[in-house]
Amino acid sequence: MMETNNENTLQALSWALQASQGRFSLILARCNYASLRRQIVLQLRPQLQERASLVLTEITLHKSVKRLFATLKNQLGEKQPQALMVFGLESLSNLEQVLTAANQVREEFGKHFHFPLVLWVTDEVMRCLIRLAPDFYSWATSVEFAIATDDLINFIEQTTDAVVAKVLDAGAGIFLDNTALNLEIGSPLRTELESARQELLARGARLNRQQEASLEFVIGRELDNLQQDARQHYERSLALWQQQEGEEGETGRRGEGETGRRGDGETGRRGDGETVRWRDGEMGSWGDGERGR
Repeated sequence: MMETNNENTLQALSWALQASQGRFSLILARCNYASLRRQIVLQLRPQLQERASLVLTEITLHKSVKRLFATLKNQLGEKQPQALMVFGLESLSNLEQVLTAANQVREEFGKHFHFPLVLWVTDEVMRCLIRLAPDFYSWATSVEFAIATDDLINFIEQTTDAVVAKVLDAGAGIFLDNTALNLEIGSPLRTELESARQELLARGARLNRQQEASLEFVIGRELDNLQQDARQHYERSLALWQQQEGEEGETGRRGEGETGRRGDGETGRRGDGETVRWRDGEMGSWGDGERGR
């Protein structure tokens, strides 16, 4: 069920697409989360077809794209879709170059595209667009879709659980770097996770201890090249797990049939049987023997 504000924004986007038939218009759809974008598009597509017999064309940019206009023109050829929706700007390796070039050839969009163009942008892409392509941006109408607090918390929980599961599945002695975990700098998943954390803080919402402990671990993994910063997050994660354990009235146990011990090279065990090791206060692994830096 979509929130009322997003329903209103969806209707505004639908109206803008219908009102721009046969002429170029630039619409920036602002949303930080891929899951919410998918939900919006799933609802928008049938609405447009039913109300205006309008077919929405979609293009997802490859991360190597260097020119927005040329890429769209090449993919469309001579076709003039009723409306075009573009995804993937947040994943581009050369985002600044792409936006600067779009600003330089902005007149070409209006000359060749006789249809509304929707660009999905995150907060970071929007900031870059305003800074690097101010003239192109000045043509745009913007709509913004916000995610519900409960959905933010669910996203954080599901994402951190998936990261932990990957680390555990790798097995003993294998260190997975951030690329293997989809957490490299600039990756959509990392950006979404950081956005979710900041939005929760801004809203004054709190995670429970287990969720926060998992998040602290994942942040530590993101910062694994910054040893001291990573260590602080790992220690925070351990402290939260210990508090959770104490509240449940367990001694060295989390879940059925598990044991744990504390001390130098201290080891804790979570509910599905995995081992977590801290050396001199720094967590070096999730899984037997994995190095965490």
